[in-house]
Amino acid sequence: MWSSTNGNTLTDIKNGDRSLEKDKDSCINGNILTVKSDFLKSIITNRFGVNATLICKFSAGADWKIDIIYYDTPSLNDMEATEEDFFIPTAFNGTQLKAMESIYKKSKKNTGPNEWTSFKEYNLVFKPANYKIILAPDFLKQLEDGEILLKFYFWSGEVIEYTIIKNGAQIKGISSQADHDKEPDNTYLDEPDGDNKNQAYGENVQGEDNVESYQSESIDAIGSMNKILLGIVAVILIYFIAYRFIRTKQL
Repeated sequence: MWSSTNGNTLTDIKNGDRSLEKDKDSCINGNILTVKSDFLKSIITNRFGVNATLICKFSAGADWKIDIIYYDTPSLNDMEATEEDFFIPTAFNGTQLKAMESIYKKSKKNTGPNEWTSFKEYNLVFKPANYKIILAPDFLKQLEDGEILLKFYFWSGEVIEYTIIKNGAQIKGISSQADHDKEPDNTYLDEPDGDNKNQAYGENVQGEDNVESYQSESIDAIGSMNKILLGIVAVILIYFIAYRFIRTKQL
């Protein structure tokens, strides 16, 4: 048995079918659970993202799941495109995007939407995707011309600054990490989304793409079905009118 945690006792920690050995693989000091480095080295595959999930079992209550994530500092790159096409080329390197701030560099004022806060809405204003961070065209269109400072927060603790310069419908993105002697690599615009082993959100993103594809196919199917139903209704209506006309003539 392990030490008591919030009134319950930690009874087991499992990695797949294997239970961790107390004091050898992990230990508890007060309310702090420590997983030993030798055990971590044995399960790390050097593959970015979740390498293992530990399941903590207690004498009562739900299990706890602890993801063991292998990551490196994410990398954001320069970009130039229109408001409709702009995104930030990104190697997530196993970590996950948490939040984004947006302020005007010169005035230090928050940008829209919702100027009362510098933090912008996840999925609505920005969202991660394969090899990139997408900024919503509506967000870019409502920005004033000039320099806008974006701060991206990641769950691994990094905060990376990124500047966008807006001039009409044209957007230029400048990374605080990039080599600015190089021309922006706009070939990203022509690359289809695909599997990204460096993208912690890879499975979720592919899932979103599949959902969007499924929704698109469903809409097409519904549209076709509606046309068929309208055709059937039209035939029935014509048949009914013809029947009424014949009956009237007979009478």
